[in-house]
Amino acid sequence: MQLKRSTDILLRILIHLAAHPQDKPVSIQELSGALNWNKNLIVKVAHFAVQQGLLTAVRGRLGGLALSRPAQEYRIGEIVRLMEADEEFINCDDPRCPLLAGGCRLRGMLSRAREAFYRELDAATLADIVLPVAGDRRRLK
Repeated sequence: MQLKRSTDILLRILIHLAAHPQDKPVSIQELSGALNWNKNLIVKVAHFAVQQGLLTAVRGRLGGLALSRPAQEYRIGEIVRLMEADEEFINCDDPRCPLLAGGCRLRGMLSRAREAFYRELDAATLADIVLPVAGDRRRLK
C-alpha cells in the first residue's frame, strides 16, 4: 500500500504545526521550505484541511496556518481515512474479476488487513508522533 501524496503532505504539515506554539501561525512559505514541498501543493492540501476543520487559516502579515485543536485530539487513522477516502486495495468489480465466482478470498483478506492498518493508526494521536522542539522538554516521554 502506498499513501497518496496529499496524505503525506497533510501529515507532514500537521506534524510541523504541532511542533510549534499554537499561538504563532506558520506561513505557507515557511511550510514549503521546512517540508521541502512545492508551495502550490502545500496550498492545495492546506485549503482542503481548513475546509475539513483540521487547520485554521489566519490572514494578514503575521498570518499563516495553525492546528484547529490540540494535537492529542487528532487521530492519525482518521486523518489518513479522510485523505485516502477509505478506498479498497483492489477493485474486483471493474473490470469484473472472473475469480469472484470461484470463491476467491483475496478481497476479504485485504479488507481485514486494511482495517488492521487503520486500527494501528487510530491508536496514535498527532501528539504521539511529534518530536519535541529544541528546548521544549514538555513533550519528552
